[in-house]
Order: sequence, then structure tokens, then C-alpha cells
Amino acid sequence: MRYYVIGADGSKYGPADADQLKLWVNQGRVHERTMLQEEGGSAQFPAGTVLGFFDKEQPLPPRAGEPAPYYRPQSAGSPLNTTNAIIKAVLVLIFCCQPFGIVALVFAIMASSSANTNREQAEGNLRTSEAWSNWAIGVGLTLGVLYLLLMVVAGAGSMSR
Repeated sequence: MRYYVIGADGSKYGPADADQLKLWVNQGRVHERTMLQEEGGSAQFPAGTVLGFFDKEQPLPPRAGEPAPYYRPQSAGSPLNTTNAIIKAVLVLIFCCQPFGIVALVFAIMASSSANTNREQAEGNLRTSEAWSNWAIGVGLTLGVLYLLLMVVAGAGSMSR
């Protein structure tokens, strides 16, 4: 079976056989919502309805009016390690500045959930989580040092009486 690919502007590309379409799917040029038309037919249908073109890990393209994300094959680059960011955020939440720790944990979880579908977004969320964690550590240490100084001054004041 051969198909025409209907572009966003309505242009027809092809016809292409199943192997060519699978290649275009792997390249990110054809998505589940890309419209196809059988050669010799007039009905158009989403490419996602054709069995064997898409695996479950294939991200969906944006709907009309949404910005198009960059699709990178899963084999590109090493997998993101979001576990360290989550652990650091939890420790910051418990031992340092809780409000900053909550924000760091939320961004670490968002990075973990988008690591397999949108690597750029996941990397940005990891950087944001790291920044909030570092700020929380800084604020926690600063407040701890100020508390100790206050206790020393208060202790010294009570000893002089």
C-alpha cells in the first residue's frame, strides 16, 4: 500500500510506501496526527490509525496553533539522571529552606516525567531544580549561622549580668 502525506499547508507528498513512511516517522517528519491519503483513494485519515507506523514511545506532535517541539530520537545522548536532583531536592526540603525545597522538588519531578519525551524541557527543569536547591542550601546555611551568632550574643549577654 502506498500513501500520500498531506502537509500542514494541504500539499501532497508522495506517494510513499510503508518503509518510506516508517523512515519519515523515525525522522520526526510524520506524526500520529499527520494526515495520509491512500494512493488512488480520496479519504484522508491520521497516520496514527495505520498499524505498525508508531510505537508507544513516539511523542505526539503539537495541535494546530501550538509551537512545534524539537523531536530528538531516544538514542541521542545519554539518558538524563533525574534521581540525583530528586534526592537533593528532598534533602533540601527536609534540612534547609522548605519553600525553596518544595519548588526544587517540583521541578525535579517535572524533569523526571518529561525526560523521555522532551529532553530539552527536562534539561531546563533539571537546571531550575538545581538552582532552587542551591539557593535553599545557601539560605539555610545563612539562617543557621545567623541563629548561632544570635545564640552566642544572647548567651554572652546573660553571662555578664
